[in-house]
Amino acid sequence: MTETTIETAIEIGMIEMIPFTALVRDPKNVRTGKLTAEDKAEIKAIAANIEARGLLQNLLVRKLASGRYGVAGGGRRFAAIKQLVKQGKLAKETLVPCRCVADDEAVEVSMSENLHRKDMHLADEFAAWHKLAKSGLSVDEIAIRHGASASAITKRLRLGALSPAILKAFRADHFSLDGAMAFTLTSDHSEQENVYTALSEKGLPLQARSIRNAISGEEVPCTHQLARFVGPEAFLAAGGTIREDLFGDDMFQDRGLLADLADDKVAAEILRLEEDGWAWITKVDYFYEWEHAKNHDQLDPAETDLDDATIEKIAAIEEQIGTLMADDDSDESLIDELEEEVLALKMLGQFSVDQKAMSGGWITIDRDGSGFKYHLGYVEKADVPKAKTAATKDGADIPKDPYGKGLRDDLAYIRRNVLQCEFMRCPEVVADLFQFEIIHAFHKTSSVFDISVRHPHGRRIIGENGLMGVVSGIEEKEAEIASLPLDWIEIEDRAAGFDAYRALSPYDKTRLLAFVASQSVEPVLSGEDQRNASLDRAAQIMQTDYAEYWTPDTDFFNRLPKGELLKIGRETVSDEWADSRGKSKKSGLVAALGRTFSPDGSTALSEQARERAASWTPAPLKEGTQNEIVEEQAPSPA
Repeated sequence: MTETTIETAIEIGMIEMIPFTALVRDPKNVRTGKLTAEDKAEIKAIAANIEARGLLQNLLVRKLASGRYGVAGGGRRFAAIKQLVKQGKLAKETLVPCRCVADDEAVEVSMSENLHRKDMHLADEFAAWHKLAKSGLSVDEIAIRHGASASAITKRLRLGALSPAILKAFRADHFSLDGAMAFTLTSDHSEQENVYTALSEKGLPLQARSIRNAISGEEVPCTHQLARFVGPEAFLAAGGTIREDLFGDDMFQDRGLLADLADDKVAAEILRLEEDGWAWITKVDYFYEWEHAKNHDQLDPAETDLDDATIEKIAAIEEQIGTLMADDDSDESLIDELEEEVLALKMLGQFSVDQKAMSGGWITIDRDGSGFKYHLGYVEKADVPKAKTAATKDGADIPKDPYGKGLRDDLAYIRRNVLQCEFMRCPEVVADLFQFEIIHAFHKTSSVFDISVRHPHGRRIIGENGLMGVVSGIEEKEAEIASLPLDWIEIEDRAAGFDAYRALSPYDKTRLLAFVASQSVEPVLSGEDQRNASLDRAAQIMQTDYAEYWTPDTDFFNRLPKGELLKIGRETVSDEWADSRGKSKKSGLVAALGRTFSPDGSTALSEQARERAASWTPAPLKEGTQNEIVEEQAPSPA
């Protein structure tokens, strides 16, 4: 029953609301075996769904001689409710919708529910997951609601993004789940369908191996998305070869070269857009644009003129739309995509210089490989109000943050790596911090730590763009972790394990506490939130110097606007260095700063410039941690 029909059933007396404490497992339930790992995972998923949406289907119960009610139907739902009560997420007095059945019906009801339940086909399940994500839910939100890991949800979303024709064939059991997974090796719907058709027509078995080989082979047809995107001229100029098959189709002979050329073309376009003034630009997969868009809002574009090339491209697409609309059998989804592309192109020239400096976007390769699809003028939702007024407030120039949201996230990832090294170096300070946060959270319910002592998760933990440089101290940290006394954890008898832990020295206990703190600390930047003040203070006491651990490289500098690059050069090298490069392209500045900061870089630098470069730290890493001299010395191991 749905939530609405349950309410109706209660009104007419079909359903009773029975306290959870009055419910027990019915001894007549036909399921008598122990729960398998699969059963437990399913119950966990049901519990997550009940927590998010409530119980949408009643239980079937019978009155027992003891006065309690035995659950004859809905055992997994009952187990999920019991799990939520045990976890403190539902009260023991929670009222559960139940329908009472007679004693002689109990076994029949239990058998009926277990024998006649028809599982949803996986193709429909994957399509449903995909629809959930398209509705605006993030991968993490879907995972929490349905009791699954984020990685499992990501895999299901990729399967849900398969071509409708491939999902239809999977639904008809033309191939296995492994086969469906093999089709995800390419996101190009036409390639998926071409492989399916080719294997079917040749009478080859639709096994995962044959599908995988067909997709990952070295030859790529000229109709493929990347082949159209790169083009035969660029492919041949790079040393590739193209052969014509018996059906007259050109086949690009080197898939790896084709992919490299596509990546180079994307990188060049990102660089062009950044040099045009955009704060950040990212390339994303065609099928996952919505995942990136949902946490951003688009600025209202200013009115400026489009260039001739863009106007011509818009006219060509609008002509294509007109042709499709005149055909009653045309694909409406294709028309919608083309209209979205026209809208994106019209916005290309409609953002002011100030708007570009405070926002960014992402680009994708069009599904048909004809070019790029642009999503520009986006800012984090929390930054929309200040972004919309920054350029006009009091008619004054307001300084723009050269470190966009994405770069700050990556710097938070680097800061966490550095702090983990510091935590293992100064365990006494960290033990004090960790205990302070636990006690403070108990009273104030706010902490920089996940007090449940789990590994944090999210974009800042992943570090999607890596370390953007070299981090030292990792080996020392790993060696310290490897030396931790952890034999007591392997003792199966928990009481004996506790005694073994108590026998450790106070310093070893402090080291263990520091290790747990290092693994559970959230990736935050200094000054982002009042609750981080204690972490900032600990960094001051430890005298954390991020420049001692992290040396930026060109991956980092490439994320900054040209003006900030010149500022860094002025601070670290000289005024003359910056003045002489005022008209240089951004790519040249990035390369020059990469050499400046590299330990094996330019020999033309003065000793003073080398020292300044070696001690330079980005503003988001030094705010609040190096603005004052701390008199207290970090303690050293006894």
